[in-house]
Amino acid sequence: MSDRATSTARAPQRTSGRSTPSRTDLRIVQTGKARARSRQLACSLALVVMFSALLASAVFHSVLVAGQQRLDRLDTRVEQRQQLLSRARLRVAELSSPGRVVATAKRRGMVLPDHTTWLAATPPASAPAAPAAGQARPSGSTGNELAGGRGGPAPAGRTARPGRTR
Repeated sequence: MSDRATSTARAPQRTSGRSTPSRTDLRIVQTGKARARSRQLACSLALVVMFSALLASAVFHSVLVAGQQRLDRLDTRVEQRQQLLSRARLRVAELSSPGRVVATAKRRGMVLPDHTTWLAATPPASAPAAPAAGQARPSGSTGNELAGGRGGPAPAGRTARPGRTR
């Protein structure tokens, strides 16, 4: 035999009397493939977010442009309507001018009178004034004599209008 002893038996494992505590601060380290995969996923997500933001911006701008075109069309229509209104007002002013009215009347056979009589409205004859504040009313007076705002009863066929003075 040789100096070396060959044996197929294993050496006994040494165990200490104490147990190994579990360590919570340890973690499994990712391999190179797993790290590359997570980077790829993060880059893909960033590209999708960026593409979505650019697409939303393009849609927003197209909505703005469409709205501005609509406003421009409305401005043009308003301008046209204002010009039409201005021309119509000028036409009304021309047609209702006193010279034009007289000329049209003469053409249709009307003539100017030799003498013009002007009528003026005259206020009705004044009635006795109502008693001043603090003075006694005459007996039989009810205070209704002021109907119509003229100091007497309202004439037949007319009604008193509150708040109107003549």
